[in-house]
Amino acid sequence: QQLASFIPHLSELLAPINALLCKNVAFQWLEPQQTAFEKVKELLCGPLVLKPYRLDLPLECHTDASRTALGWVLLQREDNGQPRLVTCGSKALTSAEKNYSTIELETLAIVTCLHKNKYFTLGTRDPIKVYCDHKPLSALWRKNWTDIDNPRLRRFREKTSQFEIEVIHVPGILNKTADALSRLPIANQETLN
Repeated sequence: QQLASFIPHLSELLAPINALLCKNVAFQWLEPQQTAFEKVKELLCGPLVLKPYRLDLPLECHTDASRTALGWVLLQREDNGQPRLVTCGSKALTSAEKNYSTIELETLAIVTCLHKNKYFTLGTRDPIKVYCDHKPLSALWRKNWTDIDNPRLRRFREKTSQFEIEVIHVPGILNKTADALSRLPIANQETLN
């Protein structure tokens, strides 16, 4: 949804997939759906949406966590205010991470985004604005990491001390891209090892 404005005729391209969402329609993924999926995926990864990183523009990081995975989107706003995707990704949770509390998972999503994209996020001129739908994180980031009682949260915050970030709460309805990536991870970490 956040990137839909960059893809011309998106509703027409997605028509075969959207048809599967109608009531009383059997879900059958056939060639028209696969073709539509491949075309939209190609457009999302092309120059209409993806933007080369620019040192002179501030970064925005949108993160989300679910009980399945972590998702993140790294954006820069053009001079006209339009968001352009720099990179995005997701990471499936390990068995141990699935036992983390919600605030720990949401913090881990921020840590993962910043570290997996450190070539973009380290040494930025402006603070990185991190948008997430978990309100307590804004207060957590206003504390000094040494004042945090929870050892895991303290460790996560320490890992972000090299970055200058501002954590901003946004309603979940406005965090759709990161949310989608956290629900359907790109790769399962445990199967990659």
